[in-house]
Amino acid sequence: MKDTQYMKDENYKVAGAAIPIEFSDGTSYLVSPLSDKDIEELNEWVRSEYISMVRRSGASPEEMGVAFNEAAGIQWMSGVGSKMMASVNGMARLVYQGCLKKHPNISYEKLRELLFHPDNLEKTRQVFERLNGVDAKGKKGRPPKRKLSRKRKSTED
Repeated sequence: MKDTQYMKDENYKVAGAAIPIEFSDGTSYLVSPLSDKDIEELNEWVRSEYISMVRRSGASPEEMGVAFNEAAGIQWMSGVGSKMMASVNGMARLVYQGCLKKHPNISYEKLRELLFHPDNLEKTRQVFERLNGVDAKGKKGRPPKRKLSRKRKSTED
């Protein structure tokens, strides 16, 4: 079943059901909404990536100490963390977290490879927004604008 068919039916949100994502090479996975555990794992991932990035820059021991302190406050949906999640590596990690429930043997590397195709990156963004109500940068989706009707004054006394 095409992922767009699932997206038209909003009941998957209530049930916390997984929805499919089909990549350009024909592979398809079921992506589940993120649990609290998934969110904590994403937080740990961005912290680890931050430390690795600082370490690769040739930081001194003092600078590494500062980096460890800074990393403790990084979260995947804000600041440095959201910038890291907006990368191909971050999106791959996001899809990986969402797919683990239904596909425990899935490979992060395979997903990362798939996300280098622009169509796959866009599909991933759309599925993530639908499942979690936030975009890939961690910003909550806005509800559709509604037209407000003016209240009419009563002519009765």
